[in-house]
This record gives sequence, structure tokens and C-alpha cells, in this order.
Amino acid sequence: MSLTSTNKLQIEKVPVSAFQRKFLSYANEPTVILTTGVGAGKSRVAALWVVLEATKSKSRIIAAAQNYRALTEVLFREIEKILIEWNIKYSYTRGKKFVLSNGSEIFGATAENPTSILGFTDINAAIIDEAAYTPEELYYYITDRMRGQHIKQGKIRLISSPSSDVKFKWFRDLCKRPDVKVIHATTFDNPFTSDEYKRGQILKYGEGTPMFRQQLLGEFLDTEVDFAVVLKKDFPTIKQESYGK
Repeated sequence: MSLTSTNKLQIEKVPVSAFQRKFLSYANEPTVILTTGVGAGKSRVAALWVVLEATKSKSRIIAAAQNYRALTEVLFREIEKILIEWNIKYSYTRGKKFVLSNGSEIFGATAENPTSILGFTDINAAIIDEAAYTPEELYYYITDRMRGQHIKQGKIRLISSPSSDVKFKWFRDLCKRPDVKVIHATTFDNPFTSDEYKRGQILKYGEGTPMFRQQLLGEFLDTEVDFAVVLKKDFPTIKQESYGK
């Protein structure tokens, strides 16, 4: 049985949430972005997407993350778990790449050294985990690799919890482009985490606070407005002086 047919049978058995299914349904869109609160299940669906792309045909895929630890301990770990679950034969060079039995290659990249991929070509697809915390150069370097004799248009997926750091504004701007599909989900949209976990998150961040909205609801906040809370206690008491006679 081919990898493609095996893959189709396996994905039908995989439990996914509504937003994960929607993300995977945009199979032929060139650019899809998923923004979520923490613990929503974005890394799992990212790994599912990578494996689906790699098994349906021979492909060259870049999987990128913020740093080496995030790449190996999160994204690559999830990819390997799925390959094992689906009984797909592969070889793995830690932190560098997977090679599947159909010849597909999944290369690792990090925001720590985005120039390391400049020599790559013939990339069919790519994904950036926690893209809102990576430099714009990584996105451009990756999309520039999507060229080759048989590649008409590459596919890129960006998944992230939101960042309010202005130096990563490029991701926020990309979400506003009309040609980009954007899916949004909150921490509470994950049916596979317990109610106790969700209640704990609410208690930790405080319902309705800026950090609650950013970390759990996955909102992009205007830092100059949403975090501009001025309290009287933040200012020292100024002794009133009388001038003149």
C-alpha cells in the first residue's frame, strides 16, 4: 500500500479539533496562518500538516522554529510521533532532517540562523512554528527557496500564539493581507485538554486582563493602549512646596 493511501486511512482516525480540521482543509492554499492561545494544539496540527505533505508525494519541506530546542523538542518531536503512530518508515538526523521511504525530505531550520537555508532550492512546502516570535528574514528566506523546474507555487504555513513585540510586526501585518487565509482559535477551543487545566489558566492570567486576552484568547494587543494601565501607586508622593513669600 502506498504512503498516500495509508496516510488517508490514518488521518480519518486521528482525533482533531474543529479549527485543526479547518487548518488541514486548506490543502491547496499558498499561505495559511493559524493564530491561537497557548495550549490550543497548534504544534500538533503543524506536525500533521507536514506529514500529510511529505507522504502524499515526494517533497522537500522546511520545518522552522524559534530555536534549536523548540525545533527538536516540539515540532520535530511531534512529527516523529506521527510517523511512528502511522508506521511510516523514516530516517532521522537529529535537528537536521527526516527522510521518508518515498524520498520526501523534511529539513529543520531555526530563527537563530536563518541564513543557513540560503543554499536550498526545490522546496515544495514550509511551516514556521511560533512565527510571531521569529524575524521577518526567516519568512522571506524560506519563501525564496520555493523555486524549481517543477514548482509552480510553494505552500507555507505559519502558526503562532500572538506577540506584542513591535520588532515582529511583520507577522501581524501578514495576517491582514487579503490573499492570506487566517484561522483563529483560543486555548478553550482545544477539546483534548481538561477543564481543570483551563480553569487554572484563567486563574493564572485573570479573566479579562490584557495577558488573558493575549495568552488565552490569542488576541494581538495594541501594547500602547492595552498595557497602558496607570495606577496612582506607581507614582511617588510629591511634597507640595509653597513658593513666594
